[in-house]
Amino acid sequence: MVSFVREHQSVSVPAYCHMTPLLVSRLPEQSSDSRVNETNKHMQRSSPKLTLAFVPGAHPAYVPLGVAVLAGHVRRHSPNAELHVVDLNQHAWRSLLASTTASRDAAAFFAGRAGNFYDEATYLAQLTVLGDLARQLGEVERDARRYLEGEPPSAPLAALLIAEATAVLEGDPDVIGLSALYLPQLTFALALARWLDAEQPPRPDRRPLVLLGGAATSHVEVPELLAACPFLDGVAVGEGEAVLSGLLEGRSHFEIPGLATPQFPHTAPDCAAAALLLGAADFSDLALGGYLVPEPVLPVLLSRGCRWRACAFCAHNFSFGDYRQKDAGAFADELATYGQRYGARNFYLADQYVGPQALAALSDAIKARGLDLAFHSMARPTGRYTKELLATARAAGCVWLSFGVETGSERLLDLCRKGTHVPEISAAITESARADISNLVMLVFGLPTSTDEDVEATLDLLGEIHEHVDAFTESSFVLFDHTEFARRAPELGLTVSGRRPLLTVLGRTVHSFRLDFTERGVTGDVRPPRSGLEIARFQSRRRWLGEARVYEQLVAEHYLLYAAHCHR
Repeated sequence: MVSFVREHQSVSVPAYCHMTPLLVSRLPEQSSDSRVNETNKHMQRSSPKLTLAFVPGAHPAYVPLGVAVLAGHVRRHSPNAELHVVDLNQHAWRSLLASTTASRDAAAFFAGRAGNFYDEATYLAQLTVLGDLARQLGEVERDARRYLEGEPPSAPLAALLIAEATAVLEGDPDVIGLSALYLPQLTFALALARWLDAEQPPRPDRRPLVLLGGAATSHVEVPELLAACPFLDGVAVGEGEAVLSGLLEGRSHFEIPGLATPQFPHTAPDCAAAALLLGAADFSDLALGGYLVPEPVLPVLLSRGCRWRACAFCAHNFSFGDYRQKDAGAFADELATYGQRYGARNFYLADQYVGPQALAALSDAIKARGLDLAFHSMARPTGRYTKELLATARAAGCVWLSFGVETGSERLLDLCRKGTHVPEISAAITESARADISNLVMLVFGLPTSTDEDVEATLDLLGEIHEHVDAFTESSFVLFDHTEFARRAPELGLTVSGRRPLLTVLGRTVHSFRLDFTERGVTGDVRPPRSGLEIARFQSRRRWLGEARVYEQLVAEHYLLYAAHCHR
């Protein structure tokens, strides 16, 4: 099944973490080493041709931020390049949505062309149609897995791959880059890469091939991925703009930090170069009218990385260099430009989170410019989210805050190094609701060493803040390699059995950074993770407090529109 919302599990989600694709070209009958070096010659010509593609597996309301940011970077720094950007996810959904009368009706509804998007009963009814289509796309993903394992492609998969290959080869590109945000998208990306390698006749002089990028690649072992996928020439590690700049400048591949190739699979991103990259996105290549929203909702970035960067469970920082933030006034001007250029007034801040000081500065800048917009932000609920700050943010258009609460146990908060405290969490959420801001609270169950008493503390907090919250998300703790919890697994009573397999490609297994583990209970017994038991207790208490609101059924773009509609 294709996942539309990235697993929260052990992380505080910015739903659209940013990592861009990188590109190289391959010459037939050459070693990868000489192929990549030959690419440099093509990239130095007067007008190198680049194609960037976002692959299927995301929700049809999502505008891909990564390829848009990279498009802006290319046009600012390499204006001679011929750039083609394509959203293959949108292409796949367009076909699905045109398949039946019911799906066409659903498309019209979610796009605001028929019915009242804000009628909750109608929305939920149409959501079932979208769910059926998602299951169909999930079946194609399973076909893609079998194709990567070596089986012939099914008819639906072949039709999809033919359409995608036609789209990415338009304009006869020198290089093609595939961007995958979620791990399930890697299946589609690799299937397309294999199809391009096996089914497309080469040009007389060279043929374009793929270098893979995107946040999903930061959660797999890159050397293992390259070894399993002979049809890949490389993978972008870290933020992609710096690598792309190196290629466009004609630098040898072994001189470009962050570019992993079969000959040089171990590489680290250039954090110094990444720290300079905070450019605006360019959405002009994307068909913004084709996304399932009644009015544009754009993901944007005020900052990259995490200012806190201390949570013991967090794996998001695999995708970024060090923390840096745009000037609040310049970012407000950027939002104004998006409004003028694309008619957008709804913005989903895709930052890891926006701290109180940054939120205050941004709110002041928006108000000073008289902008009429609505925006969302992630938040780490500390005592610095005061009544005055939240009122200022609301006046500037902040209609929704997602709070990374995780747990109501003070002991577990300290263990996780969240830097938050239960009384401050409760106060921040209460004051946010009083400021007329919609609150979403994210919870993680099954944290290491969690006990029944810890769960009760979380449920007590739930009862205290329930009336001030529009939506809760409950997730199971997931142990990721390279995190503090993974390093401390033995002292936390966790026994790791290995990394979880992600894909099998031509007989070779590719693992994710997710670790399988058992845990030792307070009595010393070995047991599977207890997150399922804890979530069941949460759901039981939740039902006792009342029915969940429609907000818990909404993807981020729709949630923002509902919050803006209800709070304008």
